[in-house]
Amino acid sequence: MANNLTQTTVEHFVFFEALGAIVDRTERGGLSAEDAEAVPEYRLVLAGLLTLRLVDGWVAAVAEGGEAPSLKHIASAQRAVQACEVSPVRNALEALVTAMTESWGVASSQVGAQAFAYARLLQDDSAWAIAADTYQSVVACSDASHDAGLVPVALLNMAACLRACGRLTDAERAYARAFEAATAAGDTYHALLSRIGAANATANRGNLPRAEALLDEIIRETGPLVSGAPALMDVMARAKHDRGVVVVDRGDPARAADDFFDAFEAYTEPKRRTRALVDLANALTALGAHAAARDAFHLSLGATTDREVRWVVSINLLELAQLDGEETVFERWRRDLGDADLPPRLRAYYLLYSGFGLYRFGRTESARAALAGALVIAERCEMGEVVMRADSALSAIDRNERLPVTGVSAPSAPGVARIVDRLRVMRARQPTTA
Repeated sequence: MANNLTQTTVEHFVFFEALGAIVDRTERGGLSAEDAEAVPEYRLVLAGLLTLRLVDGWVAAVAEGGEAPSLKHIASAQRAVQACEVSPVRNALEALVTAMTESWGVASSQVGAQAFAYARLLQDDSAWAIAADTYQSVVACSDASHDAGLVPVALLNMAACLRACGRLTDAERAYARAFEAATAAGDTYHALLSRIGAANATANRGNLPRAEALLDEIIRETGPLVSGAPALMDVMARAKHDRGVVVVDRGDPARAADDFFDAFEAYTEPKRRTRALVDLANALTALGAHAAARDAFHLSLGATTDREVRWVVSINLLELAQLDGEETVFERWRRDLGDADLPPRLRAYYLLYSGFGLYRFGRTESARAALAGALVIAERCEMGEVVMRADSALSAIDRNERLPVTGVSAPSAPGVARIVDRLRVMRARQPTTA
């Protein structure tokens, strides 16, 4: 299969960028570039780079009758991997190096499978750029060994990573390749998922009407197929979930709530169910249905141990507490989150909502400090919405005015009432989580 992505993907340039970024951070901390080599993250990235270079050699040996491996290159990769702290990533790299040395010059599906396992760990750790590069190596391994089974899903995951990096053109090409590979294999499931991904890339470009139309088409086509292929229910759930995100951005949280709830009920994977619940809760908040939103957030807390998801939910519950004037609850969430090691984007929202609540409850100087902190982080992270809201709130405080209130959409469909009732029942059956 021809490679349509940029040449830097093949050359593993993103690994060099990652190593350079670690060196820069080390030097800003007052240490030398040489000190960076002792940083665990640096060692893992270096080990990944040397291992993928070995993969390049293995692919050439299988596909083109390349020479025997250089013992020096093998030893370099093995030493780099062994220098890393014990972790799932190190284990995956060890398994990948072993699979190559045991099958050099021989087509083996094990090499692609081990490379895929490494790529998936990178993706789960939000190392989007180097994960995308590694998935390209998975495709190369699969092509060399004439094993097409991993190709559609590797391309789909690669495209998702590229989208997360903002490389939308490359992501669209990867989704097109995934669709081509899945269609050729008669794989309807991954062919449909590739179309969902392409629709999301369209939404990322800002063409929301077109993205919604593409998702509508996928949902219409998939519906009649589900009875004969139950696995396609997951496709329906994903398409509805993603359509809900688009519809929210188009200003219709009531219709989005229906899609989010349908997705929540159809998903079987716990993580996806939790994400759908969180999105549903946010839509309900936008509708002013705060009690139902709170039910959904608490159900999410009870359903996940994922630290970042729990932080997101807790920040949203902090916002709800200040919106509803519940000072005691607000203070509890603010205290719990204050000691958390929040990533910058979540810290910005935490400070924004803390500032809103502190001002509402009469603590003006503390509110001013929180909002100023939110503004600093948001400007650094290019979070336009937070910058605008924090700046407007600070101006209102300076004028001794009430804070600007985000517009609330009134529930416009009986479906919302159905969702509210269902959430109430579900929450009543769940032990209290906060």
